[in-house]
Amino acid sequence: MIVLHQTNETPHALFDLTGFAELADRDQWVVIAPSSNITGPWKNGSADLRRIREILDETSDLLCLDLERVYVVGHGAGGRPALKLSCEAWVAGVATNSFRPGVDETFCHRPDPIPYLMLSPTKSRREPIDGSASCDGDLGASVHDLEERWRRRNRCAPAAAAAFTHKRSRCRSWDCYAPFESCHVDGGHGWPGSAKRPFMDECDGDAPDFPTGPRIWDFFRAASEHSATPD
Repeated sequence: MIVLHQTNETPHALFDLTGFAELADRDQWVVIAPSSNITGPWKNGSADLRRIREILDETSDLLCLDLERVYVVGHGAGGRPALKLSCEAWVAGVATNSFRPGVDETFCHRPDPIPYLMLSPTKSRREPIDGSASCDGDLGASVHDLEERWRRRNRCAPAAAAAFTHKRSRCRSWDCYAPFESCHVDGGHGWPGSAKRPFMDECDGDAPDFPTGPRIWDFFRAASEHSATPD
């Protein structure tokens, strides 16, 4: 699993926030957290994506990874390169937390559906869930519009079903060719479920109380087991 950090965050800090290291030890997975400092801040261009693939290949040479089951997580601004990577045929699933693309922003035309878990804070002023301007003045797509995009991409049925709830947060899933789940997480920007709030300000709000790391982990593990099941 590849984990991409947000702006002004380090891979080490993201490991502390997510709890992925402990989950990887338990399930014998490998988690790779590249730093955008290799090529400067995430530029979301070919140089970033090429370097991430090089790191994956170098790690695979050492640890014999299963390159048919590579999953990508993007936190904050790391969501953009994560969704760019979802266009690559070698990526088996993607998750984003606290990220919204631009209103008309597209990432690829990959024809096959891909598992996607989208976690959206309901009280963040940095990426308002309704698509209104952020505290920085930026506009982005609403969560409703994003759900519609992914329902079309993954060829989902119209009706949603409850997939997971935690206090006032709720996740919905659809019957799709590839799993798609959208979580409306009660709280502000940040890594939900962590008491640590590095580099956060009043625009971010309070980090939500939500088991983000385990939820992402369970989603990918289920997708991995499903893909390994013969027809």
